[in-house]
Amino acid sequence: MMTMAHWPELTQAFVGLGATILHSGELDPGLKQMIAFAVSNAAGCRYCQAHTAQTAQHHNVSVEKIQAVFECESSDLFPDQEKAALRVEVHAGMVPNAVGTEHMSELSEHFSDKQAIEVVAVISLFSFLNR
Repeated sequence: MMTMAHWPELTQAFVGLGATILHSGELDPGLKQMIAFAVSNAAGCRYCQAHTAQTAQHHNVSVEKIQAVFECESSDLFPDQEKAALRVEVHAGMVPNAVGTEHMSELSEHFSDKQAIEVVAVISLFSFLNR
């Protein structure tokens, strides 16, 4: 943010974008933070991992669930809906084109179009921040 402050219009626009993605919409804020946490891990951004894990806890996500996010496929802590969102995150966080039509189809089974866009928006926001 301090780097972007050299271009105040960018900072202002980015703050608005981040607030819209993280603080509005239909998607559960705790799920948004788990997605942000996992995408930050894929990018290796320890700073973002720390603050998204803390914010997820603030949104009533248990420490146990945060620690298990990388094993969500085999964990009973995650319903199928969350697994679908985190599966898209895992692929998009590593290589964006690794998200296939099967991932998006599964996402649409559990989320409305708007909610699916929110999932992708959180991934995109933190991919920007992590870099």
